[in-house]
Amino acid sequence: MAGGPRRASSGRTLAPFGLGVVIAIGTTVLAVRGALNAKPPPPPPAPAMKAAPVGAGPKFVPPVPSPSVQACLDFNPGEGQTAAWDRVLQLCTTAHEQDPGNVRAFERKALAQTELAQRPILARARKQLDAGELDAALDTLSQADRNTSARSEVQNLYKATLLTIMRRHGDDCVRAKNARQYAKAWDACKQFHDIACVLDTEDRDAPYQKAFLELNDHANERYQYVCNFKYHFDMLPPGTHIFGDTRWPIRKKYEDPDLAEAVYRYTRTPNSGIAMLADYAKHGRDPALGQRIHDAAEAAFKVHADARGKVAEQCAKALDQEIALEHTFMPTDSESDFVADDREKCATLFADQGTYELGKRNDATAFQKCMSGYALTRANLSVSGCLADLEAYAATLDVHSCTGAQHIVKITRPDSLPHKNADATLKGCAPAPKEAR
Repeated sequence: MAGGPRRASSGRTLAPFGLGVVIAIGTTVLAVRGALNAKPPPPPPAPAMKAAPVGAGPKFVPPVPSPSVQACLDFNPGEGQTAAWDRVLQLCTTAHEQDPGNVRAFERKALAQTELAQRPILARARKQLDAGELDAALDTLSQADRNTSARSEVQNLYKATLLTIMRRHGDDCVRAKNARQYAKAWDACKQFHDIACVLDTEDRDAPYQKAFLELNDHANERYQYVCNFKYHFDMLPPGTHIFGDTRWPIRKKYEDPDLAEAVYRYTRTPNSGIAMLADYAKHGRDPALGQRIHDAAEAAFKVHADARGKVAEQCAKALDQEIALEHTFMPTDSESDFVADDREKCATLFADQGTYELGKRNDATAFQKCMSGYALTRANLSVSGCLADLEAYAATLDVHSCTGAQHIVKITRPDSLPHKNADATLKGCAPAPKEAR
């Protein structure tokens, strides 16, 4: 055979390659098995979350009243004797039964009950007047609530009845004087003038006035009549000058009738009253006192004029200045009409701020603003609405948790239902730990 002898294969060329493959496969298998048996690493720690403060969250929107509550609030009873307060009571009783927590429905129900309670009072008074029982009718009329729609009717009936009594005393005075029963005539004339003094009326008819002056001359003295407060004169209508208890404390404080009248006039029409005080300071019995009162009254009214258009806090500061100035010459618990008006204005400004803060969910600030208005006057509708919205919002919080109850107590009045419920929950809560000193 041609060529050299053929070599036999020894397998050395493939052996190293086959061994490497086997080693690689084994290593891979071990790695996979180890990976499967190994525990996964722990996840990275989550970032710390801060607890959301109470009251944080979306903007508070007052709850939409139910149809029954809306019907209660929207119904207009009308005015006068035909006012349909019985219908208001029916609607608001239903609303209160379906939604006991709605403060405004409850308040309107109570208002309707008060309005309806005036009807039997008026009916009884008219019956007494028809029977000629004048004093009894006055006592009945004095039981009426001045803060109702019946106020004007009650006041006019009261004044008409009192004028009738006054004129009867005048007739008795004239008859007794003509009969030369001077002691009896004197007593009747004094009663006539005492009532006329309170009414501040021009109904001191000539015959009565003539009889009174003649009796004065006969007795050789000048009787200084006083205001007879046997009657409830807070029921008199505003047109009689003396309304409420404003004029009586002033007359009691100042013996000089000219000075008392000037101070009283200031409380009703400041410019006119200040002019009268200036005149008294020149020609009155006590010019020095008149000048001091004039200066204080003028300063108070100037503060009032300068306070127009101010924000709530500035309004309240001006009001404090007005009150301080008036306290130097006004009787205790008496104030001028413009100071009373400023109370209402400042209270409304605070209530508006409170409503705005509640919309931003600043509950504590809202409550503080509302209560600032409440401290000025408790009869302001804006303040009442602001506090009612706060109490409606408080009713949506968790009253059964100690934290929720604590927050409710801080933003509601003590006499409100949410506050009472929250207070009951807090009695079962552990006391808060005392801070280390």
